[in-house]
Amino acid sequence: MKHIKLYEDKVYSKYNLNNMQRSFLANCIDGTWKFNKDGEVDIIGNFLNDSDWYPHIEGFMGIRFNNVEGDFCVKGTNIKSLEGVPKNVTGTFEITKNHNLTSLKGCPKETMGSFNCSNNVLTSLEGCPETIGKGFSCANNKLTNLIGGPKKIAAEYNKENIPVGLAPIYSCIDNKLTTLEGAPEELDSDFDCRLNQLTTLKNGPKKVKYAYKCSGNKLTTLEGAPKKVGRFSCVGNQLRTLEGGPDIIENTIKPGSSNYACEGNPIIDFKGAPKEIINGHFTYGDVSASGVSNNIFNIFLVETWTVEGILKQIDWFNEDEIGSRRREIAKVAYTLIDPEYFNELFTTNPGKAIMMLKNIWNNKGFERIRNNITVPEKYKNQFALVVDLKKLGF
Repeated sequence: MKHIKLYEDKVYSKYNLNNMQRSFLANCIDGTWKFNKDGEVDIIGNFLNDSDWYPHIEGFMGIRFNNVEGDFCVKGTNIKSLEGVPKNVTGTFEITKNHNLTSLKGCPKETMGSFNCSNNVLTSLEGCPETIGKGFSCANNKLTNLIGGPKKIAAEYNKENIPVGLAPIYSCIDNKLTTLEGAPEELDSDFDCRLNQLTTLKNGPKKVKYAYKCSGNKLTTLEGAPKKVGRFSCVGNQLRTLEGGPDIIENTIKPGSSNYACEGNPIIDFKGAPKEIINGHFTYGDVSASGVSNNIFNIFLVETWTVEGILKQIDWFNEDEIGSRRREIAKVAYTLIDPEYFNELFTTNPGKAIMMLKNIWNNKGFERIRNNITVPEKYKNQFALVVDLKKLGF
């Protein structure tokens, strides 16, 4: 230990490190470190400075870092710039909860792990690496766009195309975004832009492999959303239709959770609803002030999005003992049904068409569809009889 102390003294003396700088390196580094030929610090291990160590410092005490073979984390301090942070990080780069940090200029050129710059006061992503190894989060800042952010999240996948470790994510939740300009065009990850001020999804990713979450914005249209995603949530916006939204919902990572959630919108017509939901749910209803979903119209789809599944749920929602609000929701649900489905069914399987329609033919809300269904002349008497018997309780 004496020899190590003598070596450290020589190093400190050579680079003119004062006692505070010595203490800073000793307390914040878990691993080994050395100076390179340029007087920058290389670390094999992790660096952590948080509110328990040096919360009041505004930088790195004049020390500059180069390569870190591990994580580099600065949390809950007064740093005002990233001058001195490492150029390369093999693990996670985390700069969070620093309430004076407004810029990412000086960031590492490359990080093989996650990049987390959430809970600062960033107004721009300029300076961010273009490629990040796992996940990216710039949540809870003051961003109005995503210009300067990463263009690729290069996560690791196994032979079954399933991510190794946690599924990667691009999260820009809880900012002041008015546009998605600057977002990556394609993401093999989740994309989460909830709780912003977006009125459109244009300029956002065109391809998202897993979940796409845009709840809690001011969206009046879903134009710009990807056409196929694993899950989709647009809860709590100002949507009156679902036009522009995804056509196919299929979660290949977690079969059975290919969900499409659109609660808490003033929807009057489900035009634009997905054409196919594979092994999942479609949910619509109210959201309370506390964020709890109420009066949920929920269709569980065993294999595919089907008219039979929709009608079964509508029929349940129309039961007399169900509240009036649920019946109103069921009215909107009728707009999921294309009248042409029944017109074609009358030519291929008239018996099935009659049995499916008898339960809903006279229901309120079905008028628009009913007016566009043509019952063939030869089946009119039979159909009328079945509908009358249904009225009588048969």
